[in-house]
Amino acid sequence: MLLYLLILMPLAFTFYCFLKKDKQIFIPALTGFMSAVLFCALKAFFTFTHRVVPYSFWENFLFYFVKEIMPLIVIYALYFLLSKDTIEYKTKIFFSLICAFEIVFLPYTAISNAETRVYSGFDLFILPSLILSLIVELNLNVNYLYNAISQKKVPRIILNVLLILVYIFLFCVISTFYTLGYPIWLVLLVSGLYIFAPILYYSYMLFIKKN
Repeated sequence: MLLYLLILMPLAFTFYCFLKKDKQIFIPALTGFMSAVLFCALKAFFTFTHRVVPYSFWENFLFYFVKEIMPLIVIYALYFLLSKDTIEYKTKIFFSLICAFEIVFLPYTAISNAETRVYSGFDLFILPSLILSLIVELNLNVNYLYNAISQKKVPRIILNVLLILVYIFLFCVISTFYTLGYPIWLVLLVSGLYIFAPILYYSYMLFIKKN
């Protein structure tokens, strides 16, 4: 039952390593993995997982932003600020750092937040897919944003910043929709569009680059 939840991120990371074949991603990946272990240990000791869900869109939106997005922002910001590597290198290691973090963080949060041994299909299949899609999209836009800044192309800078914000926003919206009991067809429809958007966007950017 938990197989997809447990293996999706390791498989994605393995596939990424196979494509990149770059030993330099080992250190950021190890940093992300160990950071997640430490973070989850502290969370297990000092926080409660039980939550009374309020019937408020924005309260739940904020909850998912803090719970799922903020750890990613914090871990990348700390690595970006503390590492002495070049800015170009720091943008290129985004996926390896964050994906390695999610290898631990995603299963821990999904399992620890379950009130019973019965897990929902959303937590087991949709949420992991959303998280992976989020990481892929952010990785693309972080790298495109760096290139746009390097080339001083203001329209592209604005576009990539907006795409980053929109994708973060939509992730929290989908999670909130599910939590508040919105129609399941709506959750599945928006989730499907969200998951396949990076594939379409990446294909489009490759087409633009070739032409």
